[in-house]
Amino acid sequence: MVHAYCEYLVSTDDNPSHPIFQLAIPGLYRSRISLYPQLFTPPRLAFPVLLSLAMKIIPEVTLKAVKAILATGKASRAIAKDLGVSRSLVNKLRSSMPKDTPRPNAGASSKLTTQGKKYAVSLIKRGRAKTAVEAEKIVNQGLSKPVCAETVRRGLKDAGNLVARKKRKKPALTLTHLRRRLRWAIEHRHWTVEDWKSVIWSDETKINRLCSDGLQYGWVERGSGLSDRIIQPTVEFGGSSIMVWGSMAWTGVGALVKIVGTMDS
Repeated sequence: MVHAYCEYLVSTDDNPSHPIFQLAIPGLYRSRISLYPQLFTPPRLAFPVLLSLAMKIIPEVTLKAVKAILATGKASRAIAKDLGVSRSLVNKLRSSMPKDTPRPNAGASSKLTTQGKKYAVSLIKRGRAKTAVEAEKIVNQGLSKPVCAETVRRGLKDAGNLVARKKRKKPALTLTHLRRRLRWAIEHRHWTVEDWKSVIWSDETKINRLCSDGLQYGWVERGSGLSDRIIQPTVEFGGSSIMVWGSMAWTGVGALVKIVGTMDS
């Protein structure tokens, strides 16, 4: 004789008065059966089966409660513990939920509390810390269990919607520079187009013979090794370069002039 058992109530949404069960023979067979004899088709097996059904009917209210909590994105283990049902039942109901149902967050909870994350965000926004490492040192001063810089980085992304970006280089402006620029802008704020036509704009630049001084990117397959697409060839002493000076005005661009020697302002 082979003993089968009825695991749990699968679904009663379509017809609450017609409960459906799942019949399982460990390692051999699974089938859904009905409490109504006229609807039950026994499985075709080559040996007799003795049904030892230890059936546990799950109330409809409990099923609806499970689905309601699943919609909030709570973990299956926590739902099963709170409602006193099996985790397999919760997972079954989760598979029948819409695809846009929130999924539970994987992994352990953050060691940094919500208050700690907000404190780290305020440190960055107020300028007391410029990097996650600096914020970590300040945050750890008030914590009994220190956290690492990576935890602070995740907290900055979660609580403050912050992202780390590469700093752009700009000329350092002193207070005197700022005052002079503001005074110049005020003096020329009423200029017309005809006034700006008499202005010549000029600048100088360095042109490398090989490669570029800027940061370059290359696309490769994820997890791939070294590739020619992510190698920037270099030569000794930089491969030489030239300095040029150019200008432009309302009437067009000027000639490109090669600078010999060192150019000062």
